Amino acid sequence: MATRSKILYLSHKPECGGAEKSLLDLLAGLDRARFEPYLVTSRHGELADAATKQQVPVYTIPMDFNGKFNKLNGLLRASRHLARLLCKHRFELIHANTLHAGYTAVLSRTGLPLIWHLRDLEYPFIGRKTAAFADLLIANSGATANMFPKHWKDKGRVKVIYNGIDPIFFKMIKPSGFLHRALGIKQGLPLVGLVGRLSPWKGQEDLIQAAPLVKEKAHFLIIGGQPFIGNKNDLGFPEKLAKMTNALNISDRVHFLGHRQDVNRVMAELTLLVHPSKKPEPFGRDIAEAFALGLPVIGSAEGGVLEIIDDGKNGLLFPPGSPHALAKAIDQLLGAPETARSMGRKGRQKALECFTADQHARQIEQAYVQTLQMAGTGGKTK
Repeated sequence: MATRSKILYLSHKPECGGAEKSLLDLLAGLDRARFEPYLVTSRHGELADAATKQQVPVYTIPMDFNGKFNKLNGLLRASRHLARLLCKHRFELIHANTLHAGYTAVLSRTGLPLIWHLRDLEYPFIGRKTAAFADLLIANSGATANMFPKHWKDKGRVKVIYNGIDPIFFKMIKPSGFLHRALGIKQGLPLVGLVGRLSPWKGQEDLIQAAPLVKEKAHFLIIGGQPFIGNKNDLGFPEKLAKMTNALNISDRVHFLGHRQDVNRVMAELTLLVHPSKKPEPFGRDIAEAFALGLPVIGSAEGGVLEIIDDGKNGLLFPPGSPHALAKAIDQLLGAPETARSMGRKGRQKALECFTADQHARQIEQAYVQTLQMAGTGGKTK
């Protein structure tokens, strides 16, 4: 039997946001006959627990720091810990899943092939410079790849691989009405949902402001919590949203569902999904999940969303930061149910063509093989 390649994954957040969920989906789909995964994260938590359930060995090295001075010193310590770990084990390739993880890998000066996964649109100057030390950069969208020099992509140094979606979202679930019953909503009334962490840039405020402008009778579901503890930008935001609904006198039609483990089941009850991010989204994981379920989607016209939604075909785009435009788009789809269903079908077809977990895992595996081959021949993709 051929020897498996030992891949060490670095991901600094112990909680599970989009980057961590994408990593877990990759680990679930990885060909274990060819690759043997290991994980390093900052401390035990949601990510480590989920990886352990997938029989992935987990090591902890603190990589999550706030403040410039603490961050620099902390990352230097983390890189030394990582270097010692790598001396003890014969890993063949490092896959950095986040920004801090990439810093740690580069600073450890291991000499091992490094793949750095790019999942954000806002990389600091030092981040873009440090990324030059990676053998390969994997971007989760063309928008993310465009943050880096074009000649890097032309030379194969940056490869776009869209996120894969958990197969559970591709299982068509017939709406049962359980959310209508649980929330005391009359059966048959449309449910407009937003899935994402409670953060100002995710656009929950715009949906709340759009709600009273929607002419069609509908209820609005805000699904998500605050997984990243201590994020200064998110402090007090849930309370602010609750005050907004009360001030607009729509608290009877806006429902906060919090963090859900059964997101696929909840989304299957929706009439449509909205993705009203106020700033460009690197990818738009919730849109791909909605597509897999056959839901029509309305999204902000910027960032990676433009690569997922074909305006007027599998969904609608609207100018970000415009509650009036969002309300108009919601009315447009709620008022034309057959058009909405057609968009949902086309969205599902796109998800099957572009966003399956199997496709994602196979493309990542191909990147591993190519990077290992280049390293074995002394070549570089730089």
